[in-house]
Amino acid sequence: MCFSASASFTASAILASIGAYAIFKANQRNKYYLGLAFIPFLFGIQQFFEGIVWLSFKYDLETYKKFAAYGFLFFAWFFWPFWTNFATFILNKSPQFQGKRHLNLLKFLIVVSMLLGMFLYMPIFFIPEKFLIQINNCSIRYQFYQKGVFQLLGMLYFILTVVPFFLARDRKLIPFGALLLVSVILSKLIYYYAFTSTWCFFSALLSLYLVYVVKLSKPLKR
Repeated sequence: MCFSASASFTASAILASIGAYAIFKANQRNKYYLGLAFIPFLFGIQQFFEGIVWLSFKYDLETYKKFAAYGFLFFAWFFWPFWTNFATFILNKSPQFQGKRHLNLLKFLIVVSMLLGMFLYMPIFFIPEKFLIQINNCSIRYQFYQKGVFQLLGMLYFILTVVPFFLARDRKLIPFGALLLVSVILSKLIYYYAFTSTWCFFSALLSLYLVYVVKLSKPLKR
């Protein structure tokens, strides 16, 4: 599969549009699903940033390349582990679920994910000369950490990102967590040379499933 600016911008438009619909439906039916509803929309913004990275290679715009890469990696390295835990935490507080299981665990995961995100993301601003952006086999490679360090941090990252969906009280989120896990494995095996970019692209497309979850959410009693 070959990725490109057009693929990123097309995905961005689809995700932002359908994500906006999901936000509207969550606000209308059950506001405890808003955190989940925002995920496709925010993936749309992330894909827009990567579209700019692609264009910056085409037109040799180094300043725009770094700016857009920082925007893309804000989501990829910092935001998603925090947001998946936060969105699940809010969902599990819904009065439609009897008892509030896993809330303390999710609070802990929120804090850990924020710390990990800052540890992953902030260094690229302090040591910019180590931060490389390259096109590799029709994919974008973001390189900063040594392979061993990135694999170790990446393992914790994916645990923090995927596990919340298995802790969610709405059991329709379990298939989504399983699909994310499969996408991690396939991206690692097939697109190991540009893992961050390709896994985020596949995860963005998978996030459209969340629109289905939001649409089937039980309306709150007024």
